[in-house]
Amino acid sequence: MLLQSVVDHIKGRSVEYLGIIGAINFFVATLLVLPFVKPYYGFNHYYYSLFHPTILLLGVVAVILLSMLSAFLKEKDYSKWYYPGALAVLVIFGTLLLYLALPQFINPLFAGLNIFQQKTGGAATVGEAAPLISYQGEFSWASLMSNFPGFGNIVILSSFFLALVGMALILGRYIRSQRPSDLLLITWSVILLVMTLAQNRFAYYYGVNVALLTGYLAFWLMQRVGIREPDSGILDTKDPGKFLISNVKIIISAIVIFVFLIYPALSTSLSVAHWAVGGPESDWMTSCAWLESNTPSPGMDLYEKYERPASGQYKYPAAAYGIMSWWDYGHLIETIGHRIPNANPFQQGIGSVTAGTAGSSPFFLAENETQAEKVLANLDLNRSKYMNTKYVMIDLDMATGKFHAMAAWSGIPAWKYISAVYQPQGEQLVPVQIYLEHYFKSMTARMYFFDGTEVAGGEGVGLAYRGMQLESGAVVPVLTKSPKITSNYSELQAFVNESRKQGDLAEIAATSPTSSPISLDALQHYRLVHESETPVTTSGQKRVKTFEHVPGAVIKGKAPAGTKVVAAVAIMTNENRAFAYQQSNVSDSSGEFTLVLPYSTEGPLANGTNFDTRPLGPYQVTVGDKSYEVRVPEEYVLTGSVIEL
Repeated sequence: MLLQSVVDHIKGRSVEYLGIIGAINFFVATLLVLPFVKPYYGFNHYYYSLFHPTILLLGVVAVILLSMLSAFLKEKDYSKWYYPGALAVLVIFGTLLLYLALPQFINPLFAGLNIFQQKTGGAATVGEAAPLISYQGEFSWASLMSNFPGFGNIVILSSFFLALVGMALILGRYIRSQRPSDLLLITWSVILLVMTLAQNRFAYYYGVNVALLTGYLAFWLMQRVGIREPDSGILDTKDPGKFLISNVKIIISAIVIFVFLIYPALSTSLSVAHWAVGGPESDWMTSCAWLESNTPSPGMDLYEKYERPASGQYKYPAAAYGIMSWWDYGHLIETIGHRIPNANPFQQGIGSVTAGTAGSSPFFLAENETQAEKVLANLDLNRSKYMNTKYVMIDLDMATGKFHAMAAWSGIPAWKYISAVYQPQGEQLVPVQIYLEHYFKSMTARMYFFDGTEVAGGEGVGLAYRGMQLESGAVVPVLTKSPKITSNYSELQAFVNESRKQGDLAEIAATSPTSSPISLDALQHYRLVHESETPVTTSGQKRVKTFEHVPGAVIKGKAPAGTKVVAAVAIMTNENRAFAYQQSNVSDSSGEFTLVLPYSTEGPLANGTNFDTRPLGPYQVTVGDKSYEVRVPEEYVLTGSVIEL
């Protein structure tokens, strides 16, 4: 409207119609948004707050001022160029006045420009917030071509670039005829184009503009080949030659339009629809459905409307509890599982190790159970940590492809956990992905790949390397000697120490996330209660796993100091996958020992978790050379009750 008013005023046309239409549009929009406005959000532009009716009402005032200013300048017979100058002055001083009088409104207004800033840390891992021509921080056409496909996957034939041609043609037409509708389309398209280049998520909206612009391009091309009216050639049968040529033109034009404009997008759309790309995975659907049907009610209904308390801190009912998972899955847990996620796609509840804030990132990166328990306790110091998070849901992607994102949100480099070394093979350097000790210590690896059981430590790889600069200038770690491969951890340590003495960098690692080179303690407060249907590893691990967070039954006893104590039980999952849960300890100097066992051998309780992953029999507890069978009731697991051995 601003641009059109300038054009109309300079051309001597009335601007009054823009004031009337604009004021009505902005006012109606204000009425529509008012029922959803929550004043306690202040001027927050992320939620329905005072920001939205304020900016719409300012729009009403602005468009009325446009028409009044134009009429005033015409009445005073000022130069037509005074109008754009006066508008510029009004915008500058109006913004300055608002900044001084209402800074809480102006700051969110300009915060929208943050989409043009380079993303760092965890924000850089959000795929839809990346620039359209970027992938993992590097220049790439991949995102552009996936959103705007082109014939033969040729970049220049992408509908994105064809739309730019259409935009240029409409701009040329506007310069000649100055149709207001053309200026509207150009302005609308340019704004969305800039936003889409900044963040590819806006391609959803820019797609409408691309359709309109490429449609005009097709229309323009048809005109160039002499097709003015689509049915004129079909109806003209008086001249057979003209009839034939006209219809051939129409047929060829239709084929060209279909091949270059319609087919690429249609083909991609059909492929996405067929393979259900981008939708929730079936394993997450079934896991969340299980959650709704087999876990206690949190005392809150998904479709109930809850008023925000004046204090801003909602007091949850005693039955309410959280579900810990990565933020990507928060909405699935909420809408399908009807449970409360600890983190969600609004990036709420992610937390950070370096910032010291509790959340999903610090939990899944925690390298021992004590750290993990502290994170959950800090989610809400006024509630039990077992209610702050009652269940943990984890999947293969979190343990592999998304692990770097969890590290990034905590400001920790991913190479601390998962890295790569380059092995010379002839004249080539071949990258080898490695998983480091910090990775295997994480709650992510312990829960997903090892089911929370004790791990003795398997085959590991000792690596010695030094940095080598490539022709590109990049420095990469290149192996300086043959890797040491063994299941003997002492030998691996000796290899690493010797390599470091020789000036190399050295690590103990594994080439697979399913085999830890280091020993891991069993998790005492997490038990697997459900897993999804799809196997994703050679050992039969399923895609999605759900653990319950429990106090655990406490086994206490006495034995000579230094006596090893082991509790073991066979577990059968709901998908008939068997594994052994084992936990060990050593009696202390006073001859006492403690084990904390998370699995009940006696089945679920009414109104509790209806788990169908359970022990096949009693625990076998070995104390030195003595063995005991121990049955653990569910109520002992849920209350942390003690069983004296």
